[in-house]
Amino acid sequence: MLSGVPECDTLDTMFKIAAALCLPLAAFAQTARPVPVDNAYVHVIDALDQPHSKGRMHQHKVNRVMIYLTKCDTRLTYADGKVENQHWKPNDVAWSPAGEPHTSENPNDAACHIIEIELKPGEGRKPVPAGPLDPVKVDPKRYQVLLDNAQVRVLRATYAPHDTGVLHQHDRDRVTVYLTDSELRITGADGKVETRRTQRGQAGWGGVAKHQEQNVSATPFEVIAVELKDR
Repeated sequence: MLSGVPECDTLDTMFKIAAALCLPLAAFAQTARPVPVDNAYVHVIDALDQPHSKGRMHQHKVNRVMIYLTKCDTRLTYADGKVENQHWKPNDVAWSPAGEPHTSENPNDAACHIIEIELKPGEGRKPVPAGPLDPVKVDPKRYQVLLDNAQVRVLRATYAPHDTGVLHQHDRDRVTVYLTDSELRITGADGKVETRRTQRGQAGWGGVAKHQEQNVSATPFEVIAVELKDR
């Protein structure tokens, strides 16, 4: 029995619970957790695969971005019997395209913590280009491109302790996933100052924004931004 989820007597009951929680059936090998973001563009899953757990056969019908918060060794077994072993380190980011039915197993003694960002299909969306104040252009010291394809651009931003970045603008909607417990001071284009305390693994949604960021913590600040290339 999963925490907060009743035991299932039939497969039909499992489907109903999975639908109610906005989770695939594979999540029944996971601890049920709140959904951080669910809108017209993305469905974000905070997945905690329990040690030595194996989910049911399932299929991912949309592309995903995977952010691994812990060491994860994953064994995928496909419907045709093919086995694929994946090995991920903490803070790894990966592109996971829609694929064949499979089961997923955590063979380790420790839980595997992943933020999974499902990219919802949408018709009529228009491409959103990066603007002149794109953070990669104006602040390459702190902003690094990890992944860039037709759907997303994934950035990693890293600030040293007490470090202040360059004024920049996010022209695309994005999912942010914080990799550190930090305190950030954000100064908007209008001079308004916001203090934001972040926790490792915290995920959120961000729109167009123009600002300057300062890490006021005594430890490094690090965040992943998954930009959507259309709107």
